[in-house]
Amino acid sequence: MAAATSLIDAPDVSTDSYLVIGLATCYLKADGEVHEVKVIEPIPSAALEAILKNIPTSYAIA
Repeated sequence: MAAATSLIDAPDVSTDSYLVIGLATCYLKADGEVHEVKVIEPIPSAALEAILKNIPTSYAIA
């Protein structure tokens, strides 16, 4: 197990803090064509709630 470290420059971050990330499918329009783009990004709480309720979102992996 890793030892907990304190963040002197970020006192509001604790060992109980977490960040949920997901692989989202986005679309980029360039040169008149639409391209599918996969993006790793933080999942906001509203989307996390939808994922936990099995409601479809743009996230392929969470």
